[in-house]
Amino acid sequence: MSFILLLGSAFEWFATTKIGRIVGVVGVVVLLLVIAFFKVKAMGRAEEREKNKLETDKFIKDKEKIDADVADDSDAALADRVRPWVSKGK
Repeated sequence: MSFILLLGSAFEWFATTKIGRIVGVVGVVVLLLVIAFFKVKAMGRAEEREKNKLETDKFIKDKEKIDADVADDSDAALADRVRPWVSKGK
């Protein structure tokens, strides 16, 4: 019960005194700025996740294309394909 009375007294102070109104307005402005900051931050994270997802999808498609391309090759054809990247074994 005393908490409700204390809350009522604080509200009355904010509403009736000049300094209380100033503190209240500044508090609301700060609160709105903090909310806006976190909203923008969340939008940036969502955009980055979408960019990463598109990049991952592209890599998966490329891998599937390469896998399909190599699947039908014989051992000799695969050896010819990788020859430029394999050392001579000296």
